[in-house]
Amino acid sequence: MNDLVKNCVETRKNAIFNAYDVKNEDNINKIDDFFKRLEEFANDYNDVMEFENAFAKSELNQEYMSLFTQIASTEAPKNIDVNAYKQDPNEISKEELQDTIVDDIAEDIISRGRGIAVRDAYDKIRDVPVVGDAIDIKNKIDFFGRFKK
Repeated sequence: MNDLVKNCVETRKNAIFNAYDVKNEDNINKIDDFFKRLEEFANDYNDVMEFENAFAKSELNQEYMSLFTQIASTEAPKNIDVNAYKQDPNEISKEELQDTIVDDIAEDIISRGRGIAVRDAYDKIRDVPVVGDAIDIKNKIDFFGRFKK
């Protein structure tokens, strides 16, 4: 598996752990099991676009959306004051959550796919103390701001 395909897999995994404080052992086991299967699937692809197209058409894509939805309904958001949001997570439709997840993943994959120079520059900026934290906070605010009434 090439580095860009590997980054796509890792990005999906990081999306869960960056958004949620996953503590439930069953959830951790589900995540580990899913990503073992996704890595096996990804090993067949050396081109990121071929992988993304195949993944989008595969049952693994639906499993990922379901897994993310399960985690979202059972784990606390990470570093977010839940009381600041009025909408009950149970009122968020599955389609809204899936659209949000797909948008965030697509944005990340597109930015990573722009080339080694852009990726290296981004990584160097994120390594700068405070700047990397600011980027993470902004991303979380954007993500959870979609659910705010």
